[in-house]
Amino acid sequence: MVGQKLHDLLDVMTISQMKLLDFKCNSSSDKRYNIFKLILRKKEMSLEELNQLLEKEVTKMWPNVSMKEQGLKIRRCVDFFCEQLEEVILETFLDKNSSAKNVLLAYALEKSGNLNLLSRYYNKAHVKSIEEEETYYHLMSLKGMIRMSYASQSDKDLERALQLNEEYIEVLEATNRQKRTEYFNNISNVYLEKNSIVRERKLEIAESILAVLESEKTPINRVSLFFSLAKLNYDDDLLRDGYFEKAKALLSEIEERTNSYYELDRRIRFLELRLSFFSGKKVNDLMRLSEEILKSDEGFSIINNNTLFYYILLHIVDGKIETAEKMLEENHLFFKGTGVIMEDFLNAVLFEHKGDHKRSIKLLNPILYTTQYFFTIFSRLVLIKIHLKRDNRTLCKSLIDSTAKLLVQNSGNPLGKEANEYVLSSFRRRIGSVRNTKNKGIEVENEVQLSVFHEYLLKD
Repeated sequence: MVGQKLHDLLDVMTISQMKLLDFKCNSSSDKRYNIFKLILRKKEMSLEELNQLLEKEVTKMWPNVSMKEQGLKIRRCVDFFCEQLEEVILETFLDKNSSAKNVLLAYALEKSGNLNLLSRYYNKAHVKSIEEEETYYHLMSLKGMIRMSYASQSDKDLERALQLNEEYIEVLEATNRQKRTEYFNNISNVYLEKNSIVRERKLEIAESILAVLESEKTPINRVSLFFSLAKLNYDDDLLRDGYFEKAKALLSEIEERTNSYYELDRRIRFLELRLSFFSGKKVNDLMRLSEEILKSDEGFSIINNNTLFYYILLHIVDGKIETAEKMLEENHLFFKGTGVIMEDFLNAVLFEHKGDHKRSIKLLNPILYTTQYFFTIFSRLVLIKIHLKRDNRTLCKSLIDSTAKLLVQNSGNPLGKEANEYVLSSFRRRIGSVRNTKNKGIEVENEVQLSVFHEYLLKD
């Protein structure tokens, strides 16, 4: 649809940004802003509603144009509105990121030839990049300061250029080491989500990480590397817990609490929650972990909506429905964009719990076909449970068979795999269709670790 980008941009606008846009609309004589103001006032619209509004208002503003011209005017208006939103996003970003602002100002004035002005911006960017822990702008500011020192040609400035160049290589080498840990972090993340893609290289990758650890001295990088090893060994309790403990112990010893420290601490805490969830930990333990993460998130401008999702889901399966509903209402703001799927799923489970099956099914149906495997499977299992309660046996059989095929097709998705298969087999038995599960493409072990959510699904 024409307005998809516009709809996505509107979804991420903050209150302060909306105020800036409203002022812009009121202070301009451009008639397109009249349409834009209407859109801003109804920013919670669906994509379909947005496109309908665009068509209606453009037709009203230009009533005598052909259908072809009308379509062109709608696209041009959408492009214009997107530009206004992007300008405000950039303005907000630069207000909060002085290092980026000063580097960009220096770049914009490169051809002016005013060395004093360029030096001023690069020097300011250098100071701010260190304060803001922005490595990229740190390197860019150093590069600019070195060039300014060359241009001066005085002995003092040339000597300074050499000193700055030493700082440049030091930052560059530190950055390269940090990027190497990111490389292993990315691979281990992929392995955790779909291990079949990485399985053949797992041993090689683990050996590479261990080799890097022998020479890596930076504490934060060592923590990240042990964290990656824990993810690569998610299915080995002894190795996983051992690497987790090493990562957490090293992290606790770090005295300088930088942004990198807090981001890594956040990732470790969330993975611990996620693995604990799928390994069958009790509700109270999972609640405690969730609360610890949410408390640690108080230092961030954006809350971790993944943790919030688990926290609310835990309240639902624990029967604390009123609390779950209140949290969903209070935290609606944090479930924007892709987070809408989380919010819809939680509401669907709430409706299922309360017996409002019609509303639950309405929310679950679109999630069945999302690319997010976790939600696709969980939504299917909830939907099968609902249709079992409604005694829709034919529909249940169809859903069970298609879900079994989906599990086989995604056998490389490890987390919750056996529990999903177990619940699905249990549902199959309930409809009196006891068949050899091997023929349906899945095999279920006798003893399976069920998450609290899988246990909830099996409750009558």
